[in-house]
Amino acid sequence: MIALSAPLAILRSEKYSLWTICILAIAFLQACPAGSPPQDGPAETDTKHADEASIAIDEFLQSYFSTWSDGDIDAYAAHFHPAATIKYLEGGQVMLSYGVSEFIEMQSRLMADARQPMHEEMTAREITVRDGVAWVGADWELVQGSSITRGVDHFILVQDERGSWKIVSLVYYENGD
Repeated sequence: MIALSAPLAILRSEKYSLWTICILAIAFLQACPAGSPPQDGPAETDTKHADEASIAIDEFLQSYFSTWSDGDIDAYAAHFHPAATIKYLEGGQVMLSYGVSEFIEMQSRLMADARQPMHEEMTAREITVRDGVAWVGADWELVQGSSITRGVDHFILVQDERGSWKIVSLVYYENGD
């Protein structure tokens, strides 16, 4: 942060020209290369750890979707942290909000009341891991008979004391296509 202290002091004085702003922007960009985290210390570059985490998260996601599709509600429930929150969005607005117990109970009723088998599959995913927390955006497709519904799940995952990933937050919605 030393490299930025002088430019920041100039900006704080509020007496600067467009030329000064351009020079400061160049200095800032050189001090904070693209992709660097917004922090004072050096970026973590442990790619081996990140790759291992991504592999474990991929396995977690496959299990999450397959246990739901198989109707194994206990195995599905095991993916959630006991304090997890779940939100369903529609048109960008929160329509439903659940605690994990309430959500699992609702999913169990949904499976029991289904007239045709349901199969949900992840079709794409994006994973970001930082400081032991993972954000995952997963596109999904739900097939029930001839009906196909597509949507997105946004997960926040943390590792429990055994190193297993658990969902602490799930926000989901349908794409409407």
